Amino acid sequence: MKRSMSIIFMMATILSVCVSPCVKVLNTEGTAVSAQVCDGTYYTEDEDSVTITLAGDTGEEAVIPESIAGKPVRCISDGAFSEYPGELRKVVLPSTVEVIGDNAFAGCSGLREIDLENVRSIGAGAFMDCGLGTVRLGAQLEEIGERAFSGNIGAVFETDSSNKSFMTDSGSIYTADGSRLIRAAFGLRSIDIPETVTCIAGGAFENCAHLTELDIPDSVSEIGSYAFNGCGSLKRVSLPQGLKRIEEYTFGSCGLLEDIRLPDGLTFIGREAFAGDGSLMTLTIPDTVSEIGVCAVGYVYYEEDAVEPDKGFVLRCGEGTAAHGYALENDIRCEIIPDGESSRTEDSSQRQDEGQKISVLPAAGLGCCIAAAVVLVFIRLRAAGVRRKVLR
Repeated sequence: MKRSMSIIFMMATILSVCVSPCVKVLNTEGTAVSAQVCDGTYYTEDEDSVTITLAGDTGEEAVIPESIAGKPVRCISDGAFSEYPGELRKVVLPSTVEVIGDNAFAGCSGLREIDLENVRSIGAGAFMDCGLGTVRLGAQLEEIGERAFSGNIGAVFETDSSNKSFMTDSGSIYTADGSRLIRAAFGLRSIDIPETVTCIAGGAFENCAHLTELDIPDSVSEIGSYAFNGCGSLKRVSLPQGLKRIEEYTFGSCGLLEDIRLPDGLTFIGREAFAGDGSLMTLTIPDTVSEIGVCAVGYVYYEEDAVEPDKGFVLRCGEGTAAHGYALENDIRCEIIPDGESSRTEDSSQRQDEGQKISVLPAAGLGCCIAAAVVLVFIRLRAAGVRRKVLR
């Protein structure tokens, strides 16, 4: 009986999808919205346009229709292809499509080719972890979201010369006025960031696997989250003196990073900003830092998204500072530095050379060591008193 009811329910569901012009699908927020189906692709419509909300399996090539139900297709919705069931390699967009939503094609690792000539807006993470090669940005493009192209390690960017919002230089994307570095070319080994740049966008250098060192000019006052995440060859970074915030995951998974100096005046370090593979042996945090995020420093990744304390890491900071409190809370080895000492980071060889000159104590054992010292002084004074009595 139960088996028969299950079969009837399945048939009813299939018939409702095939016959009914309207079905319910989940959007990226998990909310059910009304959508219609055309050749296995779900879409919504308003008075004068259509939005693709969920793609069906069309094989290696997805051809987006120019119109559905007599209305032009204007938008590819958030996450529309992110759960694409096939091995998508090419997407053909009609000239009517102007908007590509957040994470629209995220995770389509086989995607090699898409024409963005008429697109006006590309959402955050729209093509994250795809396999794009040469990416040509059209004259109409006005907006690129953060991390839009992260993970496309073979991508090279070109911009239409008549575009008024963006330009490309040596394969990297900047705003037309040169003030914002949107996306660095993936294959670069070094770069001279122009002093016109005041902002490095979130994910701008993410997955630049060959970048080994970087000097960021003092003109830069803002660096977005994930900016250098996954730069596995990056060893040395010089940060701008006016930088106030280091956002979440900025230097996450930089497995070789060992030389970085935090500027005086820094106030914020975000979640897992320096979580890595253990190459960063020590970091000095200025007294000006008032907020430090979860697992921001002194942690290493042991699985893809899991972190654990780095037992070899030493945090250098002023006594009573936010950094000192962070070290105590996270049981991170801490070295208290004198007031006014400039921020610096030593590499592992420097730590070994200076090992006999400094005293580095585990944060959790600091109180015990102080107590032991007091007891030792008391014993010595008592012994001295006994000797004086004997001499008399």
